[in-house]
Amino acid sequence: MTAARVFGRLLIVIAVVILLGALVIWLLGGDVTAPTGALWFEADVGSLNLSQSIVQRYLYTPLWDDFIVPQFLLRPLWETLIILFIFFLVTGGLIAAATHRHVRRRPSRFS
Repeated sequence: MTAARVFGRLLIVIAVVILLGALVIWLLGGDVTAPTGALWFEADVGSLNLSQSIVQRYLYTPLWDDFIVPQFLLRPLWETLIILFIFFLVTGGLIAAATHRHVRRRPSRFS
């Protein structure tokens, strides 16, 4: 099994974990309508600040303010989790499908 195929399957597993996590939060009465950024800030402000500094210093400075904040952190948690679920599911499925090899099997003598 190639590394890309393993990575694809890992992304599918991450997508399912995100979906199950969202369902658990919702079933336990968590506020899934609050903005994702506010909930992340309440949960762990240090990781939020670290994520911001990594994106702005090492990736692309406007990415944080122009894309991540409005598209993820200001949206309700349920929307963000669905977007991430779909992204990981599609990406993982595409990677796994692209590395799938069709093996031609020899016909059986008994069929």
